[in-house]
Amino acid sequence: IPPIIDDLPGESTIECPDQPEFAQATAADECDGLVDLSYEDQLIEGNCPGNYTVIRHWTAVDDCGNTSLASQTINVRDVTSPTIVCPSNITAGDCDETYICLAEAEDECDGDDLHIEYNYACDYHFPVGTTTVTASTSDACGNSVYCDFTVTVVANPACTLNPPTNLPQAGSTNNSLCVTNNSAVTYAWTVNGT
Repeated sequence: IPPIIDDLPGESTIECPDQPEFAQATAADECDGLVDLSYEDQLIEGNCPGNYTVIRHWTAVDDCGNTSLASQTINVRDVTSPTIVCPSNITAGDCDETYICLAEAEDECDGDDLHIEYNYACDYHFPVGTTTVTASTSDACGNSVYCDFTVTVVANPACTLNPPTNLPQAGSTNNSLCVTNNSAVTYAWTVNGT
């Protein structure tokens, strides 16, 4: 008569990155109490690294070589999207260089090795006004996530030159033009190289 392996838990499913934890099998034999228990794990890969199944096959053998088999199955599934954090909204002048590829992303199963895509090139020259930038990423199992931020480009202020009434004379110095905009700016020049 083969030994009897006590009932093991039924098939279950856990979420990546949790690791399978199997119950300890126990067995008894009607003729003697000496039962040798051993197991072997079978890995069945899924359609992505975060999806797989592990089956633990138990074998019980008594002193006479009678054998019993039992198994426990645990499925692991990656169903959670990565996390992504966009930079704060950006404000820049019309002539400023703007770099937008500043989002960060990570995944509990894939770590931080994620490719982030943007709906504009990293060094895109944005027009005057406010533009919404979207950053998105997906993990190896196809779970995706995105975030938005804005880039606001402010037009350069218009300048009005007010030439002096008396034009500078050759040999004169410390002449200036008044530039009227949001702040007082004075330009100085020399005439005929002096």
